Amino acid sequence: MNTRKPIGLQLFSVRKEVQEDLPGTLKEVARMGYDGVEFFGRYPHSPEEIRAMLQECGLQAPGYHVLLPWLEGEALGETIDMLKGIGVRYAVIAVLPEERRKTRQDWIDVAELMNGVSKKLAEHSIKLGYHNHRMEFERVDGELPFDLLFGNLDESVFMELDVGHALRGDADPASLIRKYPGRLDIVHVREYASENEKALVGEGEVDWADLLSLCDREGKTEWYVIEQSASECPPLEAAERCLRNLEGILEKRG
Repeated sequence: MNTRKPIGLQLFSVRKEVQEDLPGTLKEVARMGYDGVEFFGRYPHSPEEIRAMLQECGLQAPGYHVLLPWLEGEALGETIDMLKGIGVRYAVIAVLPEERRKTRQDWIDVAELMNGVSKKLAEHSIKLGYHNHRMEFERVDGELPFDLLFGNLDESVFMELDVGHALRGDADPASLIRKYPGRLDIVHVREYASENEKALVGEGEVDWADLLSLCDREGKTEWYVIEQSASECPPLEAAERCLRNLEGILEKRG
């Protein structure tokens, strides 16, 4: 592919297909031309089996969406073993439990926890990140949770900026990238269209060429990861159309 950065697919985009046939779905994603996949949830396969599936398809596994409880207590060791077994470089907190995000202090406490986890993961060459939804841009005790989090996180913790979610939260992705430069290892390429939540990448209102150039320049982005949670067409077709559209945008950008 003629891209400046590798492109991955968040497997939540094809969650039904993954549940029914993970090896077959990975082969189909590879056939489309994706460079890698980002995992979520649990699978009825060992980490070593998943690694073998990826190697057979020629896919990488840059990221894995994890839950906060997976990173606490004895569960952390099990999570590290899983990530290392698959060959994952980035552990990304997908969403916080509701009881851990009610107050200003809750967000600060989570940041402190994440800082400690980040140090432990770094011992195994794994980076910790956080994936935003809309809630991070809804004020809590007068402040934005996104700033409470990243304002208190060590710079070793990266932000996996979900562009579509941020825009639906009335945030400006470009401003966020400039405010926290050098910390956007992975950008979630999710489209935004004010009148259509099912718009595919490149078929909405985001100026991807300019935004991804900023991600590269200011965010030091390593991976573009497409996520298409819902669409008017079948999920695998949507995933391929999103990839083709993004490739076209990147080719025009040069």
